[in-house]
Amino acid sequence: MTNQLNRCKAKNKRGEPCQASATDNGFCYFHANPGVAAELGRRGGRRNRHVDRTQLLPLPSLGSTGDVKNALEQTIADLRQERLPARMATGLSSLFNTLLRVFPSAEAEEELKLLKERIKALELAKAK
Repeated sequence: MTNQLNRCKAKNKRGEPCQASATDNGFCYFHANPGVAAELGRRGGRRNRHVDRTQLLPLPSLGSTGDVKNALEQTIADLRQERLPARMATGLSSLFNTLLRVFPSAEAEEELKLLKERIKALELAKAK
């Protein structure tokens, strides 16, 4: 019975007695200060913001280092304007880094191929 005396006098949203411990005034902290619960809820909501992904622009083509640079710039802008969740930006960052590591070798291979074609063309022209 003494346990019931230390309980809050207020009722919860379902109409049941509040199970929290009472303060000196007979109510729990939140029933004695109703604005505090609302403020804590707002703070939690701000920390857990949801972003509007409908405003996201599609990523441009990622066929070259310049394209990846443009996509990075767009991703940073979307993140700063809270159109893109931080977790998604983190994942994209990892993928962009992988692309940037692959491109130098791919570009070098393309340049080597072009140089070989030019050498072959020069050799043919010289042989004529």
